[in-house]
Amino acid sequence: MKVKLSRDKLKSALRDDPEFRVLSRYWSGSLRFDIGDDVYLIKIKDGEVNAVDAHAPETSGSGDVVITAPADDWAQFLKPLPEPWYHEFYPASAHHGFRLGGDPDYLWPYYYAIRRSGEILRSLATVEKE
Repeated sequence: MKVKLSRDKLKSALRDDPEFRVLSRYWSGSLRFDIGDDVYLIKIKDGEVNAVDAHAPETSGSGDVVITAPADDWAQFLKPLPEPWYHEFYPASAHHGFRLGGDPDYLWPYYYAIRRSGEILRSLATVEKE
């Protein structure tokens, strides 16, 4: 499985989404999605998405959240109507191959912004069989 997702469209969608903007309004750091071998590093400053990069540093710092999963798990998560436990990140981490990492002082207070970003990902990404 291969997940196709435009970094420019993701940046625009997050910047234009009023719910994400409210939920992330004080966040300065990053949100990183490792989708199989692809990296989507969303850089955030005071709740404003500044960039979505394809490369990430080796380690995460203060304010950085990392969500990783194999491509097959992402394919399940990104379905318009996902299977049980793939509907959001926390249950997918408890029951499937998702891992929530990085700075816990930002992961949990901004979880609803992260959850909203998952809904936005679901609306933008396409899954192709290799």
